[in-house]
Amino acid sequence: MVDKGPIVDAILDVSSENRKINPAAAVVGPATIEALLDKYLAIKQALRKDRNDRALWDEHNRIESRIQCTRPAIFAATILRKAKSDDPSIISALATLVSHHGARHEDRGRPLAIDPTTKGAWIDLLRSWVDAVIASPSAGRYALSEVSNAIGRLGFEELAPQLKRLLYEELVRLKRAQQGRAAALRRGDIVASSDAGMRYDNQYQASFIRLGGDAVAAIAKEYLEERNFGFSAALILKSISDRQLNLPEPSFHRQWPWFDGVDAARKSRAASPQPTPANALATPIFAAINRLARSEAEKEDQLLAINLTRIALSMPHGDRDELVARVVALPQPLATKQTLLAAMVLDGQIIDVDFVMQAIDDWLLDAGDDPIKAWHKRQNTWEIEPWLELLPFTTRPEAVFDGLAKVKAFYGRDWAKRWERVVRAVAAVPDAAGITLLTSLAREHKDIADDHAWMQAILNRGSLGSVLLYVDLFIERILGIGPHGVDAWHVGRQLADYAQKFSELKPELRKRYETVGNGPGRAMLEHFFGDAAGADDLLAMVKKYAANNEPYNGEMARAVEAVAVDKVPTAEGSNAYNIYPAPVRKLRKALFELLNGSSVEASIAKQCLNAIDKLRDEYGIAADDARHPDVMSERPWPLEAKAS
Repeated sequence: MVDKGPIVDAILDVSSENRKINPAAAVVGPATIEALLDKYLAIKQALRKDRNDRALWDEHNRIESRIQCTRPAIFAATILRKAKSDDPSIISALATLVSHHGARHEDRGRPLAIDPTTKGAWIDLLRSWVDAVIASPSAGRYALSEVSNAIGRLGFEELAPQLKRLLYEELVRLKRAQQGRAAALRRGDIVASSDAGMRYDNQYQASFIRLGGDAVAAIAKEYLEERNFGFSAALILKSISDRQLNLPEPSFHRQWPWFDGVDAARKSRAASPQPTPANALATPIFAAINRLARSEAEKEDQLLAINLTRIALSMPHGDRDELVARVVALPQPLATKQTLLAAMVLDGQIIDVDFVMQAIDDWLLDAGDDPIKAWHKRQNTWEIEPWLELLPFTTRPEAVFDGLAKVKAFYGRDWAKRWERVVRAVAAVPDAAGITLLTSLAREHKDIADDHAWMQAILNRGSLGSVLLYVDLFIERILGIGPHGVDAWHVGRQLADYAQKFSELKPELRKRYETVGNGPGRAMLEHFFGDAAGADDLLAMVKKYAANNEPYNGEMARAVEAVAVDKVPTAEGSNAYNIYPAPVRKLRKALFELLNGSSVEASIAKQCLNAIDKLRDEYGIAADDARHPDVMSERPWPLEAKAS
């Protein structure tokens, strides 16, 4: 650590942008960090007087960037020394630095690293901050939320009561702001406060989730029927449940809903007796839903019940079908129930096709004859595609064809759209029914996705039937065509990954190879053999080449190598291999017998035998393999030996 010298001078010089120096802040000591904090607080004070000063904001951002790159433990210790204040603006500023500290966003997802011996001091400090911002008449809701963020960043479960106090105050002030805004709008004589439109519930939710534990679960249960926080409370309980079950966090890049779990959900639902739920954290959510889901309840309560049901269904639970049906029947627009229906599908239920088709018809009818509204609807598919992807999981899965036909007709040729989500949904329909539906979809609506999306959707089913379906569609030239179609080499490499998984795959592909004509389908199968050929596959290639009067070529050479050597990865997932000789005694004997066939067949067989011998020279001979292909034939090998 350094607190003087050229590095410190450069760190403290925030007069101009110099992002390259920011990482050097990791080596500065407490005195330099304290100087940065003084600059930061001074800028914050100046901005309170002139919020529109762009130069001040630029300098503010440069200072904050430097502070974020400092060492966590030294930063935390410096904050402790500077934090004795009851001024809400100073508290809010320091709390922001605590919650944002870390040069990378992934750093901010972890608890702030502090000296363990200072934990008690930090707890006392944060409690004093909570008292100060709640008591101060000048502290806005923003200040409350920043302190809540700081509590979440430290992650001390002991501060759950203080976080609850902040949440309570936030909801009281938010409700007051909403009532004031509604009154102002009714009067029409003043501009409504923008504070009513600002929401911080997601920040409180994140802080509670970071704390976790039984105390947080108890707090979340109290707020399930609170209109402004009930949905977040349910998400907090779900997060605690997921943590108890060691479930991985969902990928940010993967779009919900994830239909690949439908098969397992349906099997679990059909099991008898029903398994006992892994935990009871969904029970209070269903209890709240039961109280909210009444036909005479206000609209806001009914909408909250719909949203809570979606979350509760994604957690361990018993039979709640009757209550869920009651929620679905609530007199609210169909558009508000789309995510609920998706959650029901993921729970293993088969939903009513008329319900989904009605939602699609309503969406189309909403455009009417209004060209502007129709234009807006044609700009994207985010409103209608979630309904289309539910159709394969309804009481009439084939309705997906009717739905697609209607929506595609609305868009027309000039507004052609891709519907990859529909392809992935159909690919997730379980069992043989899914294969049948997927086959029909590819034949009737191949245009709804590009070739790569089709390949991934079909192959990701991970069954022998789905792999063979893709092969057949490729051979028939339904897939793999056009300027951007997936080429035969790429498909062959993809198929090779499944050769070890399904022992029946090679015989099935060999049957297709024996009957396929020249073209991309044959090329695709030969590329597959080049990566995963067995002896019978190579012999099938020899016979086809001979029948077509084709010479030995590079594809044949790759297939020979695939048969004659075993490539064993040096480690799991590694691209480096150890190469060992594979047993080829029977193959060499069969090739040797082909030397008595036609001249073309004999020529190809001889070249295969020579290629195998070269590989044996390089990598050795497998145990129990002889030097001669068939010594009992009493014919020489190599053939040149006869002349000698």
